[in-house]
Amino acid sequence: MPAEGLARRGNASRRKGNAYPEGGPGWRHAERPPAGRETPGRGRARLFSWTLPSGCPKARGGAPVCLAIVNRSGRLAALLSMDGTPERAVPIAQGKAYTALRMESSTKDFHERLLRERLTIADFCDPAFTTLEGGIPFFDGNGKCVGGLGISGRKPAEDGELAGRLGRILMDLPNDTKR
Repeated sequence: MPAEGLARRGNASRRKGNAYPEGGPGWRHAERPPAGRETPGRGRARLFSWTLPSGCPKARGGAPVCLAIVNRSGRLAALLSMDGTPERAVPIAQGKAYTALRMESSTKDFHERLLRERLTIADFCDPAFTTLEGGIPFFDGNGKCVGGLGISGRKPAEDGELAGRLGRILMDLPNDTKR
């Protein structure tokens, strides 16, 4: 899928609902970004258009997906969605990224922990948690969790595979620029 297939949505708070509605501060692929947003927004769109369809061969030909990245405080840092992704995928991707960050493990591992230790998700007292596969944490060079990535739009196992592949690509980017 070419870069035009991605749409950037507004950077809305994950607790206050989904991204901006059509015509809001976000931009779609057919529009120019608002003044002052050209470099970061377009850079991210180019990055994800390169990594998701090309870097993840299995992304091609499947259902469209939504990608959410949260920063170390759990706030939404990036939200990208392929054309045709259902709106329900947006909060799911955000929840996966948030859960991976807070639990410092993949959402798949978190789900397995709940089963293994006979816990419920309510035991963690955070209504934003999810156990759907497709969320992975990001760690810095010192092993500190600094963010989370969530993908939604396909079967949970496929979301998990795409999240793992994209996470590896994104974590390798700083190393590639040093060469």
